Amino acid sequence: KDGLGSDAILTILEDQSGNLWLGTFEGGATKYDGESFVHFTAEKECTENAENCVKGLPFNVVSSLLEDNSGNIWMGTYGGGLGVLINNKEVDNRQKGGQNTINNYEWIYINTENGLNSNSVVSMILDNEGNVWAGTNRGIAKIETADYQVRSYGKLEGFRGIECNTNAAFKDRAGNLWFGTANLLTKCNPELNRINDVEPQTYITGIKLFLKETDWLDNRRTPMSDNDATESQRDIRHGNKEPPSEQLASIKYDGLSMWHHLPINLSLPYDQNHITFQFNGISLKIPEKVRYTWILEGYDKAWSPSSEKREFTYPNLPPGEYTFKVKACNDENVWNQQASTYSFVVIPPFWQTAWFYVLCALAGVGIIYL
Repeated sequence: KDGLGSDAILTILEDQSGNLWLGTFEGGATKYDGESFVHFTAEKECTENAENCVKGLPFNVVSSLLEDNSGNIWMGTYGGGLGVLINNKEVDNRQKGGQNTINNYEWIYINTENGLNSNSVVSMILDNEGNVWAGTNRGIAKIETADYQVRSYGKLEGFRGIECNTNAAFKDRAGNLWFGTANLLTKCNPELNRINDVEPQTYITGIKLFLKETDWLDNRRTPMSDNDATESQRDIRHGNKEPPSEQLASIKYDGLSMWHHLPINLSLPYDQNHITFQFNGISLKIPEKVRYTWILEGYDKAWSPSSEKREFTYPNLPPGEYTFKVKACNDENVWNQQASTYSFVVIPPFWQTAWFYVLCALAGVGIIYL
């Protein structure tokens, strides 16, 4: 082996100082300055007494190597993500996804924990801005060398290749990046890489009672705006299109909204308190990656975790005044600044109203004096 961690060489790089860097299969990486070898390996493979051995490599299969414009050496591993080697800066302890010093060598780790789409990095190339583009077995990823922020591109983001091939990356004279993949050749123009900072348009699109689709339109007329709100009580037809029951007929509202025909100033009786909200966020770039968060003011204590769900049900709401709010974010995690809202009331039964309590109190007083 003559100082190499392994005889199986996967990739070779010559840095600006003329040193050779060798990536191996299961033997880590080796730096050769023409006279001596320095071996970089995964932490458990290096003993305390080993000479010319540096711990800290995230994985021992090094499938790609690159030097950036600052002279940092990027080591792409097949299973441990990226290890970026920076010259002699002291920091304490190794932390995954962060910046660390081991044996006086400073490392920065980039992996799936901080945005990489796969920990198997098989190719790397610099764009004209000096940023690193990595090819993985799940697509490609751009890493900003200024702050090591990662943006990954897979099938949903328009990457058509199945997986990138080892060291099959090239930059042409126009600055376009080319990646060889398992099923085709992919061209990427970094100049067209733009952050999607347009927040989704978010709407509350429907309200269901007891999990049934609810048609809020009057059987006799179709109120579409506040001008039609001359009757406060409307007939309601559920998805089975049967005539409304006496209980359903007691639901009151003042007309319907223009776009999604939602009841305005909805008042639900206490026994019609199982309500489902349907909502939708429109983002044209990658609609499949829109996520939502919501809160029911008057009931929830905090906003929900983000989710791809487009409806949520609140069963058995107690009497009270409520406002449902929902926000959406796009594929770049850009959220609505203003939520879409809907307010409604659940009316208490008569035996829980103030006038009933007063009546009972008066009746009690009357009984005492009899």
